[in-house]
Amino acid sequence: MNAMRTASLGLAAVCAAAAAAAAAPTRAAAAPSGGSLCSVARGVAADIVHSTSFASNRVTPTKLRIVYTKVVAAEPALRSAASGGIKADLTPVLGWINVLVGDLKKAGWQTSRMLPYYHSLATGAERITPQITALRTYFRSTCKLPV
Repeated sequence: MNAMRTASLGLAAVCAAAAAAAAAPTRAAAAPSGGSLCSVARGVAADIVHSTSFASNRVTPTKLRIVYTKVVAAEPALRSAASGGIKADLTPVLGWINVLVGDLKKAGWQTSRMLPYYHSLATGAERITPQITALRTYFRSTCKLPV
């Protein structure tokens, strides 16, 4: 019973992470000043940074699909525009988002059906926490994006 409760709480946290990313603002308030990565990331920076956040926001499957489809669509341009250390931070985060999107697709974009994917998602989210922090700092300080 305790293991089931722990799994349920963990699944809720992963689902909340997806909800937080979907609920995050996606438009920048100020023009970016750090070059092409900032320009490319403008519409998805907050979604990327909040992809592993934990919040209690409730979102629809349609909103999840819109947010993550937009991030995946921006991926080639993001990878192309990134260089050096920030590319090293961006790569595993985009990889995790791709896994999350794949699992959401398998679950019909219904967070209530995500239990089979919980363990790998939670492990992956924990593993990329330092990269998320680095991206948040980069988007805030270099790009001047409100993430």
